[in-house]
Amino acid sequence: MKKIALITAVIIAVSACFVGCAANDPLSNKDAYTATQATQEATEATHDEPKSVNPSDYENNVDGLCKYLKALDYLQGEPVKMAADLIGAEKGYRYVFTYEKGNINAELYEYNTNNLNDKAKATIESVKKNGYFQIQGFDKVEAYMSDNGKYLIIYSDSNLIDNNSPNESNKQRELDFLKAAEEFYK
Repeated sequence: MKKIALITAVIIAVSACFVGCAANDPLSNKDAYTATQATQEATEATHDEPKSVNPSDYENNVDGLCKYLKALDYLQGEPVKMAADLIGAEKGYRYVFTYEKGNINAELYEYNTNNLNDKAKATIESVKKNGYFQIQGFDKVEAYMSDNGKYLIIYSDSNLIDNNSPNESNKQRELDFLKAAEEFYK
């Protein structure tokens, strides 16, 4: 009986020690949440400050548009060259990155408005009329045309798709991205 009482006392003492140590653990959930919250607030503060970037400092082509949008912090990472000829475009790039828990897919394509082939005409017409285009029977792709008609813009954010309560920051970022891209060399 004395052994059981002694073992029980040791277990209680060791348990109390672990509970006390866990309260000051720098990796505990309480501290991790605080660090995450601080990072999130810093990120939001950074995105609230508009950058002053002049589009005329960049070439009027898809490479210049990509550099312009990167300077505004709307694009991240390295671009992947796309098969732009599938939609009649001359050149196109895709960026995939994460922003505020959303997976972003941004694609930018350039058209030679003085020499549009049939694919280009059909794609541009569909985007202007319907807000989307289709390639060879695949799913519809929501897209936008720049104000000058030279650039086709695709932007999707997983946080905004099928989400009953999307992040307001992500919604605003999409609007800001599209506005900057559509008005590039207006």
